[in-house]
Order: sequence, then C-alpha cells, then structure tokens
Amino acid sequence: NSTLNLSASFAPQNRTRLATALQEEFARAAREGFTDAEVASAKEALLKRRLLARTQDANVAEALVQQAYLGRTFAFSQRGDAAIAAATTADVNAAFRKYVQPDALALVYAGDFSKP
Repeated sequence: NSTLNLSASFAPQNRTRLATALQEEFARAAREGFTDAEVASAKEALLKRRLLARTQDANVAEALVQQAYLGRTFAFSQRGDAAIAAATTADVNAAFRKYVQPDALALVYAGDFSKP
C-alpha cells in the first residue's frame, strides 16, 4: 500500500500538454517497461532515501510510534530494504503493469487558472 505523487511546475496554457505527456509516459512504461539501468538507479536512490530517513530523529520517532501501533519493529523495515535490493527489472515491470493503470490515473491540478 503506497501512494504515487508527481509534481510539475507549468504555465496554465500548458496543462493539456502536461496531461498528455504524463499519460504517454505512463503508457510507454507499461508497454516497454523500465531498463536495467533505470531500475538499478531507482533502487539505489530509494534505499539511500530510506537509510537517510533513519538518521533523522523525527523520522525515527515517527517510525517507532507507527511500528508500535502496527506491532512491528525495524526488522520489518530491514525486510523491506532487502526486498527492494533483491527486486529484478522483471519484478519491477510486472508490479508496474499490475498496479499502475495509466488510463485510470487521477490527475489533479492546483493553481490560479483564471489568467491566460
């Protein structure tokens, strides 16, 4: 269970172009998949982000509260890290295709669109 958030800065007149580009990129990823290099880079970045989060007191305190509520320990996080490290390109592509449906994306825009 997780969320997928993307953000982009754009001029209001480019909103349709942005929506089209996002749909096309998600459809391309579903159709062609991610490369070994893309998956390796993403895994490295994600693992570093998770490690960094565990070096910050506020994040550790929040994690301890969440884990106590769920009856977990940092062993659960360690298993998550190991699963990320072990994921193959085929695993990532299969999960993307299973859980991300490009045609079902909900795109939400915030800003002042009253001005051209």
